[in-house]
Amino acid sequence: MIKKFIYFSLLTLALLVGQPASAHIMLQDQSIFVLLHAEPGDDPIIGEPATLYFSVTDKNKQFNSTDCDCRLSISLKKRSIYEGEIGANKIPNSRVLQTTFTFPRAGIYEVVLTGQPKTALAFQPFKLTYNFRVSRESDDPPSPLTSYLNQTPTWTSRLAIGIITLVVLIVLRKIMSKKLLLLLLVVGGTILINPKSSSAHVVVRPNQVGVGSFQTFNIGVPSEKEFSTIGLRLELPAGLEHVTPTVKSGWQIEVSPTEIIWRGGRIPAHQRDDFSFSAKVPAEATALIWKAYQSYSNGSEVAWANDPKGEQTLDEEGQPDFSKFGPYSETKIVDDLGGTAFDLKSPKTASILALIALVLALIALVKSAKRS
Repeated sequence: MIKKFIYFSLLTLALLVGQPASAHIMLQDQSIFVLLHAEPGDDPIIGEPATLYFSVTDKNKQFNSTDCDCRLSISLKKRSIYEGEIGANKIPNSRVLQTTFTFPRAGIYEVVLTGQPKTALAFQPFKLTYNFRVSRESDDPPSPLTSYLNQTPTWTSRLAIGIITLVVLIVLRKIMSKKLLLLLLVVGGTILINPKSSSAHVVVRPNQVGVGSFQTFNIGVPSEKEFSTIGLRLELPAGLEHVTPTVKSGWQIEVSPTEIIWRGGRIPAHQRDDFSFSAKVPAEATALIWKAYQSYSNGSEVAWANDPKGEQTLDEEGQPDFSKFGPYSETKIVDDLGGTAFDLKSPKTASILALIALVLALIALVKSAKRS
């Protein structure tokens, strides 16, 4: 019975694990649009050749790769490591430029593509600069465990941790002392009961992202009043690039350089919904402050824009009053490319502790089988 429960738990854990997102990078210089795509899988492997493709689109329909003096330069931390010509692929009259390059180490590379026409007025000259993140160390696809540890814990990962903790307690109940089991309960409770891991307010997740990465952000929006939520406005912090909202049925979406607005839909009272968008975060360590403004059907608005460390207005019963104002969300951009030391304050600590619990459970299972 215990074995069946363990197998079911591990299967559930695998299903809960998400995969990291990747994206092409599109930049524009007046009438020239260039899409950067890298193989393998938009995620080059450190120390191995990667093929870079630059797909050029000219609104004036004048660009031709054979008439382009196109050059590519690559630098890391402002130090040039490559500079040379880049030509078209073997397809006739192609608008796709390509080259092969080996990224020597993890980091945020500056990739600069320039184009000058060989014939006067053939097309508009252009210069585009990409900040390209490289961190992959193996040609093997990331395992579910690696993907899980690379994510910021969400409600699904908390549930997975709870399942693992339960497995540990069931397996170890008969083979360890009560004091040790009590210690495991305390550790498990510390992981699971985290006031920052859940909230009844408008919250943007994840709360930690690696520098220069593409990330899908999720906004949890509950209707806490006796009225329906009919709109949401999210201010975009400086430094975000390639902001792309996810299509959401029933809602109209407006995007500008400074904000995203969802309107036209409805979240009934005491229910919740999720909104999401993808974006590329800054290439240096910083913090993104998310200020959101929630509109209700009775005309009221709640501004989730206050400093979480500040004092919150209290209601008549002495409880925090979120009817007009509430705390904003924050996402830390961390430099995860330099082999930083284990951080006890990191959100990934819960995932690592869960892994340790899983290993202990497996060891205990083997010992229990030998004894029986």
